[in-house]
Amino acid sequence: MKIEKTYPETLRQLMIEVLATSSKFSYREGMQPFLMSFDGKEYYVYVKNLSSAYFTDRPDTTRAQLPIRDEFEEIKKSHIPFIFLGYDQNNDVLVCWNFHIVKTRLNEKKSVSFYSRRFFQEEVTQGIFLRKRLKNDDEPVLFKRVDLVSFFNQIDTFFPLNKNTNDTHEVVNETEPIEENKLFVSNGKLLKITDSALIEQLKPLIEQKRTLQAWQHAADFYKGQFPAMKLTDWKILVKEIDFEESVSEANDNDEQIEITHKVYSIDNVRSRFINYMQDTNLSEKSISNYVHALSGRISEGIRKYLNPDLDDIFKITDISLLNLWLPKLFNNQEYMILDEIGKKMYSCALKKYIQFVEFLSEKETYIVAEPQIQYITTHEQENFSGSEKRKLHILKVTYPDGRVVSERIVYKTLIDVIQSVGASRVQELGIFVNKINIVSDTVLPLYEKAQKSIGNGLYVMTNCDTDTKQRIIEQISEAFDMGLKIEKIEIL
Repeated sequence: MKIEKTYPETLRQLMIEVLATSSKFSYREGMQPFLMSFDGKEYYVYVKNLSSAYFTDRPDTTRAQLPIRDEFEEIKKSHIPFIFLGYDQNNDVLVCWNFHIVKTRLNEKKSVSFYSRRFFQEEVTQGIFLRKRLKNDDEPVLFKRVDLVSFFNQIDTFFPLNKNTNDTHEVVNETEPIEENKLFVSNGKLLKITDSALIEQLKPLIEQKRTLQAWQHAADFYKGQFPAMKLTDWKILVKEIDFEESVSEANDNDEQIEITHKVYSIDNVRSRFINYMQDTNLSEKSISNYVHALSGRISEGIRKYLNPDLDDIFKITDISLLNLWLPKLFNNQEYMILDEIGKKMYSCALKKYIQFVEFLSEKETYIVAEPQIQYITTHEQENFSGSEKRKLHILKVTYPDGRVVSERIVYKTLIDVIQSVGASRVQELGIFVNKINIVSDTVLPLYEKAQKSIGNGLYVMTNCDTDTKQRIIEQISEAFDMGLKIEKIEIL
């Protein structure tokens, strides 16, 4: 779901529209930030759009960014509080961070980010103020825009001034998402290059094979911050950068950024689900119970009653399939009783997982797929064409104009759909199978026979089962509003 952007002058007007309903409010001057008073006390108020933070492993994270402004220097020196608000137009929700800390970070660097979560923003209801704790220990307050007057009536109770409000810079654990330009440092040495501006500068040097210049440029970028680093250390760090996965920062202009989508293993999905539940403030006991329920009895029930091939539900990130399974599983008498005994723990666990998959799908389109290397006997090779062995079922795709495609070799039906809409357009969807985009200009040695050429230097990854191919076609049809009828039919 795209987060809508609002112009700065409109953002100011949206705030004043609500504040003006109170006799305590008075507008003084300025656009963004603007100076106002409330109940006799002055405030600078600066409102920015909330947008995605573009963390590939935490797509639900949002942020608002402080740029460098000359006027911020005077504001920073003044006694007047500086209120920084992030605005989510889709939910008409505001996020306010500790303004004592925010003021100390004015003009600290080119772009200073403050974070939130989209699912927190969706949770807000009118008349309620939510305080949420983030991984970086920030505790922003979230509320509906219509509650601005109430917010200013009690603003000092949200962020009392105390000795703990000084800004601190922490060393980031490698298991946490890499937030903007934070450093991995150990014993005076940099362990990883995360600064997006530097990565963008290094990329053309590496592409032009000017590697020595790239190493030196990285060393110069940090200007002696790490004197223990030698040129060979910079060489290692530059070599470890994945330029395909890195994203350039939009800074203050809120440009749309393209991100690289990727496939995730079962363990990765499970780990990210745990992080998601921690962010929603579930207790450690509930988190443990949900994970065990999903991997245990829920996966067992789906395997027993719905899909005999399922080994672990964390392999499934198809939201339509999960929504289909939920009522079917818990309408089964065995699981109705189990859920009653467990005080709804099992159905709640599956619903929480569905909620998790829903927010993943907002920015990341992928299929969890384990490598499926096919071993073919001599007898099977007689009925085999390409890299796909003969199957009991094939796919039948009916187009709105009446054209029907039902190739005996299923991947040919998939390729027909891809070519009918345009391979490059499908590539942009970011559907990954076996750790590569389903449409790619790269051939993996392990899947050389399974990646079928479709011209213009592009290849389609076909090494997945018929059910996966069907879900991919359904996804393409839905994405481009193709109106395809997709059926799995038995081969006679």
